[in-house]
Amino acid sequence: MRLHGLLNLIDRWEQFPDLLRRLGRGETVAVAPAEGAKPYLLAVLQQRLDVPILVVTARPGKARELQEQINLWSAYPERVLLF
Repeated sequence: MRLHGLLNLIDRWEQFPDLLRRLGRGETVAVAPAEGAKPYLLAVLQQRLDVPILVVTARPGKARELQEQINLWSAYPERVLLF
């Protein structure tokens, strides 16, 4: 099942345009989404920013789980790599 068709729902979040602008300028931005929202947010940022994104996790199992979840949301799952 692919969920990338739902990525536009983030446009309802009032602070999202500012987040994109700041990230686009290369600023460091702290965001603390709920655990279940992380794959969605990362997939949206992957699509909107079209730049490489590095995510570091504490455990390899968490990295694999996050990769699988991002793949469900991503419009470009072939770009979600696990190292």
